[in-house]
Amino acid sequence: MEESESVLAPIKQGKKFLKVCEAVRASNSVLVLGEAGTGKNDFAKALFSEMLDEFNTAISRSEALRDRDLQGFSQEIL
Repeated sequence: MEESESVLAPIKQGKKFLKVCEAVRASNSVLVLGEAGTGKNDFAKALFSEMLDEFNTAISRSEALRDRDLQGFSQEIL
């Protein structure tokens, strides 16, 4: 899962990204959800590369979750 740092660098500078990194470092789990085309894959790749040396990391993509399921699923975990 190699991604150009030039693509991921802007993501890694964002306030939301830094806040998520703080949450992960504080032992919180993170689930990246969003509509198609919102950049969640790039965000997840940036988070993965940022945390690679600090934690055992993995990315899982589930095609089983459909749009109608996401709202209920996100409410359950909040």
